[in-house]
Amino acid sequence: MSARTPRPTPAPRYYYGLDELRAALMLIGVFWHAAAVLSPFAAFVYASPYHRSMALYATIYPEHLFRMEAFFLVSGFLSQMTLARKTKAVFWRARLKRVLVPLLLGCLGVNFLLQVFGSIFMEYRWAHYDVWRWVMHGWFLICLMVFAGIDMLLPRGVFARIGVLPCLLVATIGSVGYVALIFWNNESWHLGGDLSTLYNFFILHGVQYYPFYFAGSLLYYHQDKLARVSRRTLILLGALSLVAMALIYPHGLELYPIFNNNIDGILTQRLVLMVASGGVAFLLFYYFYHVQREGSRTVRYLINSAIVIYLVHHPLVIMLGWLLDDPALSNTQYYLLLLILTFIFSYLCYEGVRRVAVLRFAFGLKPQQPRHALAT
Repeated sequence: MSARTPRPTPAPRYYYGLDELRAALMLIGVFWHAAAVLSPFAAFVYASPYHRSMALYATIYPEHLFRMEAFFLVSGFLSQMTLARKTKAVFWRARLKRVLVPLLLGCLGVNFLLQVFGSIFMEYRWAHYDVWRWVMHGWFLICLMVFAGIDMLLPRGVFARIGVLPCLLVATIGSVGYVALIFWNNESWHLGGDLSTLYNFFILHGVQYYPFYFAGSLLYYHQDKLARVSRRTLILLGALSLVAMALIYPHGLELYPIFNNNIDGILTQRLVLMVASGGVAFLLFYYFYHVQREGSRTVRYLINSAIVIYLVHHPLVIMLGWLLDDPALSNTQYYLLLLILTFIFSYLCYEGVRRVAVLRFAFGLKPQQPRHALAT
């Protein structure tokens, strides 16, 4: 860590565009999880026995390569903005209300309802109701809490004076360290059993995504460099990301084996993926960072509802996927029906949540302002 003079704290500003980007990254997750029901690999929580579509899955697949990386990049930036303006105590209380409470009440609540539905209609066994089924798609909230814990341990404003060495260390841990963890355990996702699930949620995902959160944190204190990024640099970064995506895409879809399964192949794949996802994440960040106008009422509605939509859509996709599964439907009809109804019921859930104080608290929404206060 460098002992040089810290960079000045950026002038206060509300980042309307980054709010829009963060919400959009959550909302497009609905498209991905609905497509996963039709995955040719049958790897999702519910895999349709009648509908498998490589074409549809491959169309939606690219968002899976950058969505969470971009989300954590934005999260790191906005976390440092809060820490620069507020005390650590205020920051931590906000994380408890907006992240931990939605995990413990909102996320676990909707997944419990899924378990009840599944035990009645889908042959779910309560004996299999383990940590994975408690959390499932809410793992990103665990990562946010872990990263917030790291922020609490670091000195205030450390990202304003950080040097090259810590950046290289985080990048190495996020690449070599991540690969070592996967190679050591011989699998990258659910390793079986509650303890290994916790390992995935707290360790593996943390190592996987912290470099992007770290990069976002750095960007907050280096906004002057964003102003100096040239169009040529953006074009070169876009071309590099496209090349990296072109390597990851066929390999991830098992269309063509680009990387071997030895440690050198896994490491190369991880490095290429970091370039691909990191490049796209930065380009999205760069564009929305420069959006300074406040969105329309519709855009603000989408932003405010995003966390509820993301938490409730996952069990809805599974339940509706099972209810709608009919061999008489084409793959496209089944997907569109599943997607549309998931959005409809998700927003109906949001309308209910935002009107009930205890549910607003459970999903981390801010208290609803009185109507007269909104008019002033």
